[in-house]
Amino acid sequence: MTTVRISDDGLALACGADAVARAFEEAGCAVERVSSWGMHWLEPLAEIDGIGFGPLRVEDVPKVLSYQRHRCEGGDPASGDDTNDPGEMGPRLRGGDGLWNEPIQHHSFIAAQQRLTFARAGRTRPLSLEDYEATGGWAGLKRARSLSPEEVVAEVAQSGLRGRGGAGFPAGIKWKTVADIPGARKYVVCNADEG
Repeated sequence: MTTVRISDDGLALACGADAVARAFEEAGCAVERVSSWGMHWLEPLAEIDGIGFGPLRVEDVPKVLSYQRHRCEGGDPASGDDTNDPGEMGPRLRGGDGLWNEPIQHHSFIAAQQRLTFARAGRTRPLSLEDYEATGGWAGLKRARSLSPEEVVAEVAQSGLRGRGGAGFPAGIKWKTVADIPGARKYVVCNADEG
């Protein structure tokens, strides 16, 4: 059975991810709802065996599955035959900034990044503690609990971790500033979702 990963974040849902997921399910596929890769212009984005297709519409699903069957039967996806041709989807996918028959990891948006904080994006279910734990999600917290507060702040500063907002403000500076302010009660005000 073919397994298809499709994002279930808010933007993907607004772009029609539920309908596309249902179309794959109705075609006999197992659908895993995962977090987004962050390439919102490609939503709904489907991933099959690491190969990405998007943005998709319900009517695109048969063509994607035809391509997948051809690939699994040993066909050469780069052979140029019509199985690899997105047909009417072509202008939307290839002519724009779409994704057809390309490993998601090789897409220029992803390939140019060193994904640390978002290494699990597109791979795990966003609300699943089991997925989080299975991919080492508690390791950082466990290590931080073994350090003093000063050591934690120094570690964050040394890591070079930056905010995901447009300014990319260094998290270590923010944490040290708050830690150095006198007083027993301190507050950090931050937005929970960029963009």
